[in-house]
Amino acid sequence: MKYFLTAIFITAIVCGIAISYEWHHYILNSGLHYGGYIDIDTEDRPHILYYQNFGYDKLIYTYYDEYEWIEEYVDDWYGDCSMVLDDQDNPHISLRDWVNKDLMYCYKDGDEWVVELVDDEEDSGAYNDIVLDSNGYPHISYAHSYVYLEDKDLRYAYFDGSEWHKEVVDDEYERQGYRTSIALDSSDYPHITYEKDDDYSNNEYLSYAHWNGDEWILENIDYVDDRIYSSIVIDSQDIPHVAYFNYDNYDLMYAYREDGEWHKEVVDDECYGDVSIALDSNEYPCIAYCSMDENWFLTIRYAHWNGSSWDIDITVDTGGNCDLGQYLVEMALDSEDRPHIACDEWHDFGAWYIWYGDPLNDITLLSFTAEPSGASAVNLRWSISTDEGDNISGFNLYRRELQEGAIHKLRIQHIHEGDDTYHRTDADIQWHKVNSTIITGTNPYSYTDTGVAENTQYEYKLEAVMGGDSGETLGTTTVETGNPESFEVTLYPNPSSGIFIMKYNGDISGIGEINIYDISGRLVDVVEILGNDNRASDTKAGLYEGELMLDLTTLSDGLYIVNIGDNLQKRVLICR
Repeated sequence: MKYFLTAIFITAIVCGIAISYEWHHYILNSGLHYGGYIDIDTEDRPHILYYQNFGYDKLIYTYYDEYEWIEEYVDDWYGDCSMVLDDQDNPHISLRDWVNKDLMYCYKDGDEWVVELVDDEEDSGAYNDIVLDSNGYPHISYAHSYVYLEDKDLRYAYFDGSEWHKEVVDDEYERQGYRTSIALDSSDYPHITYEKDDDYSNNEYLSYAHWNGDEWILENIDYVDDRIYSSIVIDSQDIPHVAYFNYDNYDLMYAYREDGEWHKEVVDDECYGDVSIALDSNEYPCIAYCSMDENWFLTIRYAHWNGSSWDIDITVDTGGNCDLGQYLVEMALDSEDRPHIACDEWHDFGAWYIWYGDPLNDITLLSFTAEPSGASAVNLRWSISTDEGDNISGFNLYRRELQEGAIHKLRIQHIHEGDDTYHRTDADIQWHKVNSTIITGTNPYSYTDTGVAENTQYEYKLEAVMGGDSGETLGTTTVETGNPESFEVTLYPNPSSGIFIMKYNGDISGIGEINIYDISGRLVDVVEILGNDNRASDTKAGLYEGELMLDLTTLSDGLYIVNIGDNLQKRVLICR
């Protein structure tokens, strides 16, 4: 099967999909959330896995049952994970335990989540990906001892129906197994793409490993200068198709292997993050990937090969309000070849769902954020896009205090007017109505909740009142109030090549170090600041102000969270 992929067109619709369909998106959650991983069930309904991080550590599984989103709490942690559905629409999850650094496997047995240990050798399970074979048994690709220890290798584990088997696939260089993607062929043999780094020559490769029945065959698909995001799928002729991000030129690349050679094409010259590939019913490649919109904000594009050229869609007009998919983009096609995409959003730290088809309802929630205002108030803001027009009477807000394990089998349902609480079926946590009268105004909307306590984490739910006695739940977001800090901080320049100046006004004498987290919530650096400033102070007046330097040049390009004190967080972007 030959593909000559040369022409690129920006189109208003996806080729092969009914003209009446449109792009839609739904904010699953925002505020310290990260996600997600998606698959489509036999009824063409989305199932998505995402997690809440930065100290709250909750893995959340959600699916849409035609009428409402149903959420289930899976476990009290966050980290690298992946998900796939079996032919009975049951989820299977590979995940990494960040506390013990073990590779785990999770599945549902009735209403219960079962977690099994797969690999506990030293530092295992990073960058994992999961797929099921023809018997419904899981196969997982992952990295072992990456970064922390010396033996950084690519590994592969599979379950044969009675026990787990694991093996080393590639340990040629110092580092391999970064950002893996796995697929199985018609013989259930694994094919894996991953990043491979040769520290001696400073060469970095997009590599490909496949099992031929006797041994592992290792090849390099492309050479790149920096990080690689890739995704692999196998067609009915056992030909591998790979989409990947070439960091050198910011190109979205497509490659397939035929007659012993890799054939490569540039699909789009504006790719800035993660990618995901699938094959439609004609076995034409479809790719979702991080790119930019006309406002120069990160968004999700969708590329589809129509048999002679690429059709490319911009799925979301961000309006300058969000940045999508730099670190995580996952896609699945339904029975009509319609794309369903889950991705991260790092402007408000959210998990998004994007799809092509009919709307879930006639209201699209464009943004929903909650920010603490001092220690005992929360500012909530949201904007919508709607076809309902004047049929919206206003909005209600509902709040609940989050406790350990609070997000568990949460059913987001219609709320009847006059009922100021929403009862969950499995705990005493209740939703409390925040507003005493319906919230009205102009789009975008805002509301300040003054009924909160200090140093407490809350979840808010937004409901659109359509008239009558019922409403439509639009989405949720979370926030944590805090004790007022005794100082203010500004970091500049931002973005920076890695050197930031921290200008402060207030007493920081009790802070000895600053913690730096990456977008997935991992602690990546600790900066000591005691004695490292040129503070000018008026001790008699109790005023302190000054500047100090934060050297983050050892970190790679990307977005990071700077934790200062107990409650202050700043976002910085390293860009060289």
